[in-house]
Amino acid sequence: VEGSRAIEINGETEVIYLTGMVNPLIIPASNTVESFRVADLQVSYKGKGVITQGTRPGFFVRFLNWIF
Repeated sequence: VEGSRAIEINGETEVIYLTGMVNPLIIPASNTVESFRVADLQVSYKGKGVITQGTRPGFFVRFLNWIF
């Protein structure tokens, strides 16, 4: 299974990604699965907005990191 959900927090858009595996034999007619039945679950999120940009290093620091 794979899925994503975009939510807005403090004026910043956050996208939560979920991937995992589910045994097709346990999926009921309602097509819902409890979270504890998802194997190899991986959850990640990415943000885009003013807060995320504020935590990004400046150009000079990124340039030095690129050199070294």
